[in-house]
This record gives sequence, structure tokens and C-alpha cells, in this order.
Amino acid sequence: RLALGAPPARIASLLLAETVILALIGAAAGALVAAWGTSALKLLPLTGLPIRIQTSVDATGLAFSMGLGLLCGLAVGAAPAWMLARVDPLNALRAGAVHAARSGLRATLMGAQVALALVVLVGAALFLESFLDTRTADPGFEADGVLLAAYDFTGRRTDAPSQRQFAQRLLDRLDGDPDIERAAIASSVPLDIHGLPSRVFTLEGRTRTEEGYDEALTNVVTPGYFDVMGIALVEGSDFAPLLDTNAPAQVIVNEEFVRRFAADGQAIGRLR
Repeated sequence: RLALGAPPARIASLLLAETVILALIGAAAGALVAAWGTSALKLLPLTGLPIRIQTSVDATGLAFSMGLGLLCGLAVGAAPAWMLARVDPLNALRAGAVHAARSGLRATLMGAQVALALVVLVGAALFLESFLDTRTADPGFEADGVLLAAYDFTGRRTDAPSQRQFAQRLLDRLDGDPDIERAAIASSVPLDIHGLPSRVFTLEGRTRTEEGYDEALTNVVTPGYFDVMGIALVEGSDFAPLLDTNAPAQVIVNEEFVRRFAADGQAIGRLR
């Protein structure tokens, strides 16, 4: 094109356009793969329980990926476009000294692109390995043979006592079924951190060194829940009967809670 009289600016603009189009196509393909991958992740249950993975490809993520593709296209295509715009047609046709310079620049760009691609591939492989490990690792509770069912009081005018009575009647009927070993009710499934509410608490004798307040994820469960899930109580006892309205408020914490908030390893009777 230079030999036919095309101006250098025309050559640079054509090369930049080709590079940007290829980069945008790659970004669009990557966004499609990401959307498919996140949908596939949501269909794969972890530890046998339907734990939700809160991830999706939204408009912001799509716009960011396309903008990044455009930026990469401009960054990668700028140097070759500048080099080609300065090429002398006679030297190019004769494969002179400019060819060596272009080859060195091409090798540098190719090396940088391969290095970045390897970083992305290694990150994806580590993520996949961690994800597969979560499907085989011991979660600390029994998942095999556990059947999940749900009920919802939305739209019904019920108060706390009537909900407790319903829950107790339901548990009594389930416990009377010879095909069911144990039954319990929980507001969320284990490990579902996106479905667990966070509550503020005070631990007697604990002094915070920074501003703010202590909070932890909580799950509301009925007595016998830990027996159903195969979770052993390290210390203390299970919750009081569901219909015992005279019992004080009770909380059972895990070992990580004790390690993080109770320096002396004692948390029973100190939570407020």
C-alpha cells in the first residue's frame, strides 16, 4: 500500500482498526465464556447442598471487559502502526534494516502477550483446583443422606408463637416417620454465607483495639440441628426446647468464633 502511494496515516489507521476489531471480538468472546461459566457454577452444588454462588456478568462487567479490550487493542496496535507509518517502501521491498527492527518489536509484543495469557491461565487453573477441592473436602458436617425441604410464611399473618408451634408440630410429625432418623429446622443451609444474616454482638471482657463493633454470621436453628448435621458440641449443651418460652436467649458459636474473639478460649456465658 505504501508502494502504491497510500499515506502513512492511512496505513496506521488501518492497522489500528484491525487490531481494535480483533481485541473487541476477543473481549466479546471472553464475556460470553464468562457468562456461560458463571451460569455453570451456579448449577454445581457444593458439598451436596444448594449453596448459592453470588456471581454474574452484569452490564458493568460487560462494559469493563469491552473497554479493556479496546484499550488493549490500542496499546498493542499503537507501536506497530507507528513503525509501519515510518517504513520506507523501497527499504521494505528490499527487506532492509527496518525488517530487523520490526522483527524485534514483534517478538517483544508476542512475548508480553504470551506472558499475560499464562498469568490468566494459571489463575484460572488455581480457581478450578480450589473449586474442585471444595467438592471433596470435609465441610465439618454430614451432607450424605440429608434431605432438604422448605416452607414459607410469606403472605400469612403469623406471629412468633404461632410459628414456633407450627415448627414443633412439623418436627413431631417428621420424628414419628419411621423412614426419617432425625429432623431439624434452620433458616439457612450451612456455608451459605450469602443467605446468612450478620448480627452485632458484645462479648463480656473483650476490648476492641479499633473503632467499630463485632459482628458475625448467624443461623437460626431448632434443637437437634447439630445432631442432624453430625456436628459435635465441643462444650456446653444444645438449645432449650422450642416451646420453652421461659428459657433465656441462647447462642452456640463455633471454634473459629472462640479463636477470633475469645482470647482465653472461654465464650460460654459471655455473649450479649
